[in-house]
Amino acid sequence: MDMLSEVSSDQVLGEWLKHEYRIREDIRKDASSYLAKLGQDESVVISPDYDNQEENEVRKTLWLQTPRGVIVTWVPSFSWKTVRLTESEINHLETFQANDWEIRTRGTFEFSKLVEVLASNEGRTYLSSVDQQWVSDIESWKNETRRIGLTGPLVIIREGDVIRLVEGYHRLAAALVLRIQGSKIQIPFFYLGEQIR
Repeated sequence: MDMLSEVSSDQVLGEWLKHEYRIREDIRKDASSYLAKLGQDESVVISPDYDNQEENEVRKTLWLQTPRGVIVTWVPSFSWKTVRLTESEINHLETFQANDWEIRTRGTFEFSKLVEVLASNEGRTYLSSVDQQWVSDIESWKNETRRIGLTGPLVIIREGDVIRLVEGYHRLAAALVLRIQGSKIQIPFFYLGEQIR
């Protein structure tokens, strides 16, 4: 693992929000409405100034308007850096230990197992039988990732000896399946969070 730079929790939240704003119409619509009430425009999201604390607070409040607003409560409890992972480290990333991920990874919670399943016809058929929408979403992400040639924000946290992927499942799965299929997709870096003690 190569450490590239230290970053603030405000930057992690801001870059994550910028990506969601770009690709999700529901978040874009809600954020635009809220920003208008504040007399702000979308530049707060798409051209963030992380040295401006007032802007940072606006972005946190925007997150709280979304179904995933809970991230505002835990992202600041970690110290953050950007890192580049080796192929081996990417293959050893783990998913959350929850029932849906147990099904998708066939009981291993290993992200590489999920990619292996998605890359085969038999695997996609298996996953479609238990979670058709999720597989359909991956296909959409493959098209988007193929178009731009790289992934969006990918967020991982270190828990002891385990590195767990917490954001970017669709993006990373799509990128790795495309790589298996011969596409040259870039994975620029990950945001790595480590619990502040």
